[in-house]
Amino acid sequence: MSKLTENIESNIKKTRNIKESSLRTYMSSLKTLKKQIEPQDKTGLVNINFLKDFDKVMNRISEEKKITSKKNKLTAILVALNSNISDEESNRIEDNKLIDKYGKELKKLADKYMVFLKEQTKTPTQKENWIDYKDLIEVVNQLMKEVKHHSIAKKKELNKKEYDLLQQLVILRTYLDFPIRNDFADMKIITKKDFNKLPQNDQEQLNYLVLLPKNKKQFYINNFKNQKFMGSKKLDIQPKLNRIINIWLKYNNSGYFLTKVDRVTPMNPNNITKFLNKIFIKQTGKSISTSLIRHIIISHLMANEPTIKQNDIKKQQIEDTFLHTQDMNQLYRKID
Repeated sequence: MSKLTENIESNIKKTRNIKESSLRTYMSSLKTLKKQIEPQDKTGLVNINFLKDFDKVMNRISEEKKITSKKNKLTAILVALNSNISDEESNRIEDNKLIDKYGKELKKLADKYMVFLKEQTKTPTQKENWIDYKDLIEVVNQLMKEVKHHSIAKKKELNKKEYDLLQQLVILRTYLDFPIRNDFADMKIITKKDFNKLPQNDQEQLNYLVLLPKNKKQFYINNFKNQKFMGSKKLDIQPKLNRIINIWLKYNNSGYFLTKVDRVTPMNPNNITKFLNKIFIKQTGKSISTSLIRHIIISHLMANEPTIKQNDIKKQQIEDTFLHTQDMNQLYRKID
């Protein structure tokens, strides 16, 4: 592979239209894998020649406990390899053979993961850290009580503990209304007027808390996992959350929605995960991040709906009875 000595990160940027958050994830997976496979090599991710040893790499990946971790590493490998295809025909053939081998392993994992997902059962980690939706609400209510007890909204300035407590309430209350991924990371705060002045590329690539007239607000989510398929989203912030954010903006002058302890630097995705874990470990003894919050809320909202297995049984019954599909059955159904 003639290009493997080039900068891997720059190669990925040049060859793929990729979001910064995804790039960070891929690079992190590759660096971790390199350390695991070649712990004696202190040069870091200078190249990805270590990926040529397919059996050694796959043996290491097989040691991962979580299927999602395995998938993430294989995806990162394929992104890196596809970004480093040789221009020489002989090398290109070898590159493609290696890519095909890793691709088949990822396909097998993806199929296995889909079977697991359709079972709709918790993973061991989820079972260990799961709390009911009512308990999630109770954590938020407890934080609200603490904020009121310390009269935080009435203070001219906040000390480190008070600022941290208010931000705990802000982030959890926000995730109750908008249980998305770590997409509030690096989010900028901007007025609608200033947003309209931004270059089109900035408007479409970054996430914002947009301050609207009459003290209203919206989240503009342009950089998220499924943006390519779903397009950008404008999320209206409802009055209860809006009031909490108003208090927050009295003390948070960073220009970012969420900040590190220095009150200046924006939280990145990893910071959000650690911050949420800190909150829940203190309040419940459980380690809960945005992913588990999403599972808890979705499970609550769909508690009375049929399971995938039940829907599959119904689908088969319809096909056997009417000799047409479930979608066609809906079209035959009359409600007026």
